[in-house]
Amino acid sequence: MGQQDVKKVLEKEGNWLISNEIAKKAGYSLKSIQSSLRRLVKWGHVEKQPASKVIEDEKRLKDRSFAGYAYKIKEYKTISDLNFSNKNVLLLTDLESIKTIKELYLQPKIKLFILPHTNKKDMVQYSELLSSKLNKKVTFIDNILSKETEEKLKDMKAGQIFLSDNISSLKDGLNESNPKKQSKSKLVQLLSPHFDTFVNDAFSISNKLYASTVGFSYLLPTYLGREFEDNLNKLEQFKNSKSRITFVLGGDKSESLIKLIENNNKKTNLFLLTGLISHLALKEKGFNLGNPSKLLDKQKVKSNKFFKNVLKDSENILTPLDLALSTFGSRDEIRLKDFPVYQAIHDLGEKTINGYANLIKNSKVVFFKGLPGNYREENFHNGTETLLKSLQETKAEVYVIGKETSEALEHFKIDTKNFKYASEHSEPSLVFLNTGTLPVLDMLKEKI
Repeated sequence: MGQQDVKKVLEKEGNWLISNEIAKKAGYSLKSIQSSLRRLVKWGHVEKQPASKVIEDEKRLKDRSFAGYAYKIKEYKTISDLNFSNKNVLLLTDLESIKTIKELYLQPKIKLFILPHTNKKDMVQYSELLSSKLNKKVTFIDNILSKETEEKLKDMKAGQIFLSDNISSLKDGLNESNPKKQSKSKLVQLLSPHFDTFVNDAFSISNKLYASTVGFSYLLPTYLGREFEDNLNKLEQFKNSKSRITFVLGGDKSESLIKLIENNNKKTNLFLLTGLISHLALKEKGFNLGNPSKLLDKQKVKSNKFFKNVLKDSENILTPLDLALSTFGSRDEIRLKDFPVYQAIHDLGEKTINGYANLIKNSKVVFFKGLPGNYREENFHNGTETLLKSLQETKAEVYVIGKETSEALEHFKIDTKNFKYASEHSEPSLVFLNTGTLPVLDMLKEKI
């Protein structure tokens, strides 16, 4: 059986297939497709994973006529899929990690131009730091849209590494549009003729249709870097988890969080609501919170039909039993029956904090997004500190996303080395978990 026949079966299915299922759908013997599968995996066209890791259906897994692996058509290519020697490579990175830079610069005769989209302020200083880490000169390029930059690109020699100034500060750097239009932007038109390969290692902006994220991919062969790939792999592992998941959800991104609840609303999963989304849930349950309810309207924290209906009789979506208010800076804890109030809610109450913490400690998998209160205020750190410490104490697989959550982990000196996943970037993570894809990945799928 040829590789193209195997590939067609996998493309038609779209999901993970066990090897014997591939053979059955194609009308061939299992033995006859093994060499084709090996080649397709080697060439980067097909993904291979232990079947028990990616398939939940026990009936499928009980068929012992397969070798224990499942296969799926690869939707995007990574830097493992190309030999970068003698290549002119443009690398987009958020500088969360230099793993990709280290791997690429070691390739023989590579020309590497690093395009940073980052919160780091001083790129001149960073170029010096990078030179020290790589033990190789990194040339800083100021004013990336200038003719001087174009001349330097024309004269770029094999083995050279250039680092441009931060492109997030460009005038049109944060404008979003479709890939075709972005491919005609000044940045893409200036740089793309000088490169034959584009590497995207900027997961933090992968949900954005920027010139840097989709414009270059429209024109150049594109590969994902290690940091981007690692984020996707960790999120895929979470999506494929077979254990009961405890979701601890807070913050004001109500639409994304409600969608996450809807997509994962199995009876086996548990949702612990905190922050503004918990106030919204209480309001939908019929509690008149007073001024906190008005704040939800002011901040446009939105509900939907699913959320209203599911809260009526759901036993696995928990809301606070008590809350902490600020009365001239003092902490006042009150039960739900004592609402409405005029004060602002600043934290969970002790009963809720302790109840949530115990549930987290006894979980198998925990997903944590958003904080329960204003932890930087002296009297209102209890909820955030206790719940974050419970993440450190649990034996569960822990996944944490969000910039504020990351800052709070650092503030309370919480050790995250045993966490399965910790990322500041909640937006791309939630988009991927809710839709199974990202704008950047959609571009790459079209090019495979």
